[in-house]
Amino acid sequence: MGGEEFLILLYNTDEASSIDIAEEIRKGIEDLSLIPDRTVTVSIGVAGLSSVRDWKQWMNVCDKSLYEAKNLGRNRIVACEG
Repeated sequence: MGGEEFLILLYNTDEASSIDIAEEIRKGIEDLSLIPDRTVTVSIGVAGLSSVRDWKQWMNVCDKSLYEAKNLGRNRIVACEG
């Protein structure tokens, strides 16, 4: 099954807190019984806006983080530096 991509903006939140929140989301989704006999998982990329110069670069870092999480086996969180 394919997936969708979503963006969650966490205002005034440092990287460590963002990773903690992402882990709560990942675990919460994994624990849901959405599809009989299947586990639904989520891969999450984390990137701080302050680590890059503009929003387009930031979006690229976010995307890089997400695809790194998928490439490392999915159902995980990756935080990339800008």
